[in-house]
Amino acid sequence: MSKNRVSDAGAKVISTFIEKSELLETLQLHWNKIRSKGAMRIAKAIKTNQTIQILDLSFNSFGSGAVRKALISDDLKKEEEVAPG
Repeated sequence: MSKNRVSDAGAKVISTFIEKSELLETLQLHWNKIRSKGAMRIAKAIKTNQTIQILDLSFNSFGSGAVRKALISDDLKKEEEVAPG
């Protein structure tokens, strides 16, 4: 699905597919036009998917660090919950 001008609207459809797929192992979405909103949708969908092993989202338009901060903060919350008190 690379180099197809996938936008945030397309990312929404793809995220639904990711959530429901039980066979998807590789997803290549490089060189599209996915912005931060679409990236967040895909990130949330990937959290529920148990089969994706390879994911390429390079050369998109995620924009500022807002997406990175949201993903990092979710990881930190997990670490805090798992770590012994």
